Amino acid sequence: YVANVGGSITPINLTTGTSGTPIPTGSDPYSVAITPNGQTAYVANNSSNDVTPVNLATGTVGTPISVPDAFYVAVTPNGQTVWVTDYTDGEIVPINTATNTAGTGITLPGASELDDITISPDGGTAYVSDGGNDEVDPVNLTTGTVGTPVHVGFNPFFGTMAPDGKTVYAVNNNASSVTPILTASDTPLTPIPVGSDPGQAAIVPNQGP
Repeated sequence: YVANVGGSITPINLTTGTSGTPIPTGSDPYSVAITPNGQTAYVANNSSNDVTPVNLATGTVGTPISVPDAFYVAVTPNGQTVWVTDYTDGEIVPINTATNTAGTGITLPGASELDDITISPDGGTAYVSDGGNDEVDPVNLTTGTVGTPVHVGFNPFFGTMAPDGKTVYAVNNNASSVTPILTASDTPLTPIPVGSDPGQAAIVPNQGP
């Protein structure tokens, strides 16, 4: 499923390589995340300040869930919660997938321009890209405690985690680099140079650390 900023998501059949009929969502959908059971997609609509749940079996769009300046979404491994970054207000907001209701957000002190959110395999920690401060903020999702920000490169726009959960990779958009972060200690390692203006990254499942 591909988020189209024009206001929809497009399904792609990976077997045939063909696209299906776009499913209308809100305004400026920036990201989409799918529950582990494959039944529901959650689409962050930035300009309409909400998240749209979509039943993937029927293509039915549910009632939008209000989240100010919704930017990126991530689903916990158990599928019970969707976490959404509020780009300008410096908080992450939980959505209960059983009720499709938003809960109380966790404020990240001093945060500016929250971009991506990456969740650890055990569902206990989120790593939030704080583009305005060139940092990645670790958040304990059980206690709501925000850890010490990890300084990385200029404008970390996106993050991805190794399958074993031991390393997070921050993609520094304006630094043309990727910074590995050891999750055991939240320690940044030497940035890895890449191409100009990197946006996202993906890890082959059998690779580590």
